[in-house]
Amino acid sequence: MSKELQLLNCPQCNAPIDYVLGETLFTCKYCGYTFSWIKEGEFRIIMWRKQPIFILKRNSEMLEKTNRTDISSLRDPASPEERVKRPDLLVCIGICTHLGCIPSWQPEKIPGLDQPGFYCPCHGGKYDTLGRRLDGPPPENLHLVPYEFIDDSKLRIGTEKFAGYSENIRKIQELPKA
Repeated sequence: MSKELQLLNCPQCNAPIDYVLGETLFTCKYCGYTFSWIKEGEFRIIMWRKQPIFILKRNSEMLEKTNRTDISSLRDPASPEERVKRPDLLVCIGICTHLGCIPSWQPEKIPGLDQPGFYCPCHGGKYDTLGRRLDGPPPENLHLVPYEFIDDSKLRIGTEKFAGYSENIRKIQELPKA
């Protein structure tokens, strides 16, 4: 079943944006303006500069599982504070750091692990709900993208000059200002 597309204009830069009827997240491909929101436990993929951006509204179970992870056991160590600006919201580039595939969202359990997260079935890459590499061949965590909260229900993704995946940013503190 195909979803009907409707054209709208971005309220920030007035550029046309695509809106898929029935979806709750809209994105401007020019300025990165995103509006509406997702519910706790929901996962969305939006496109930004032809790259998939993962947005995950983390619930209490997800927060608990990632907080229990021993950071020193990770190949690419990062604390929750180094991966997200708000504990309940992950915003990252959805490209596996092994060979560039798009990992799938596993809301119940990643194969072979007892927690939800992202799984790249091509070669078995596993990432937690913070996008941290847990297992498999990926050499590092999912890369981050600059973003800022405009208010409680609005998120701006990207900057004018930030290229995305090739920037190789894996910690919030390394990101340019959005």
